Amino acid sequence: MKPQSDESRRVGQRAPSAVVLHARARESASELRKLFVSLSSGAIAAFYLALTSRIDPVLTSAQKITVIFSIVCFGACILFGALQWQADVKRNYYWANALEEQVESLGNHHYKKRDTWLRVRRMSGVVLRTAFIFGVLGALAYVVERVLAV
Repeated sequence: MKPQSDESRRVGQRAPSAVVLHARARESASELRKLFVSLSSGAIAAFYLALTSRIDPVLTSAQKITVIFSIVCFGACILFGALQWQADVKRNYYWANALEEQVESLGNHHYKKRDTWLRVRRMSGVVLRTAFIFGVLGALAYVVERVLAV
């Protein structure tokens, strides 16, 4: 007899609530951001070694530019990852303040600040992912340049 898959076992069971699914999505996004920042830090360390140690054959100007481009991209990934974490903290802080305020005008002010930090969080997430992709492409270009140079 075939073992049942997770999906077939769930037939007839209630689907998770929207709150549970949002919490899962939030946790996944946080883990992905941590992964991007960790991989970017590691890539910078690897490129540091490539630029500061003796390599035979010596790096060409194009290879140095490619490595520096990747380092800048991975550095941007780290910075915008930190900004995204900060924006997440600020957004939740102002949202909590707005919910706690009894005076309507003060609550509205907090909601505006919350929305501003939400835009910062979204923008920094786009830059983080874009910088990571370009950093990886630069790293691949460097490897190809090194292979072709040998």
